[in-house]
Amino acid sequence: MLSEALDITIESRGDSIWLILSGPFNQEQVTNIRTKIEGFIRDGHRLITINLEALTHIHKDVAPMLLNMLNLIRGKGGDIKLIFRNET
Repeated sequence: MLSEALDITIESRGDSIWLILSGPFNQEQVTNIRTKIEGFIRDGHRLITINLEALTHIHKDVAPMLLNMLNLIRGKGGDIKLIFRNET
């Protein structure tokens, strides 16, 4: 049985970094995505947009991780915007 993987696309759009995620966002990916976002913040990026519209599953640990990243970036004068309009 093949397991579906989380696809991650990273784009730079002007002053903003975009993470476009598709597939299942399982617990195993939480640390990886947190590390990526922390790296963007460390590198001086202050606007991060995360597109969640193509996710098929979101693990319960994702929301607390995103809130922690939001608090971290807001403490440095930045912001994270989430795009989601699907049932997941």
